[in-house]
Amino acid sequence: MEDKFIQKTLVFDAENSTGKIKVEKLCELISDHPYRSEIYKVFDFENVKDEIISIDNIDTLFNRVAYFNKNYKRHNILAQSKDVNVFQSEKAIEGKNEKSINFHFDEYVVIDELKKGMSAIAIYDSKNTFLDEYVMTKYANNLFKIGLADLARQNVEYFKELANSSDNYNKHRSYRLVENEGLNYLRGITLINILNTV
Repeated sequence: MEDKFIQKTLVFDAENSTGKIKVEKLCELISDHPYRSEIYKVFDFENVKDEIISIDNIDTLFNRVAYFNKNYKRHNILAQSKDVNVFQSEKAIEGKNEKSINFHFDEYVVIDELKKGMSAIAIYDSKNTFLDEYVMTKYANNLFKIGLADLARQNVEYFKELANSSDNYNKHRSYRLVENEGLNYLRGITLINILNTV
């Protein structure tokens, strides 16, 4: 997994922290939140925006969260099993071959818009979550490990073909992505229920 997605300890330096932040500044963290207006109304934002919150290292923590909000964009997509390809790729980074598991979505939905062709690199446990559906996590991980990634891909392709011909195998899932420096990373997968309403 890429180093930027490994949890790191944030060291607080009291000498470089005021321990104070204005409410207005703190609220910059929710500037894109869909319920921002309601939050402002409930907390009477206009009357409290100039108040100062005093908590040790709050300004340092604010700067860190603001950095992540600016540089890592999270979004969800919906896709069906029949539209998902999984494969291993390899690229040289600083003279060392780095392998990653990639997901390619032939079709996917963002809110209510159908889109085509997007790839993401698997991080955290997303690869295993996907393979768990076919009860082949251990098997596929071993194939990746011993250099038989193509055989793992063929197994996934088999289930993809089944999904094309049978709704029993074609699962609707939500894929949680994070975008950083122009690349998409798949950080989680959840099964969703599609209700047939008449």
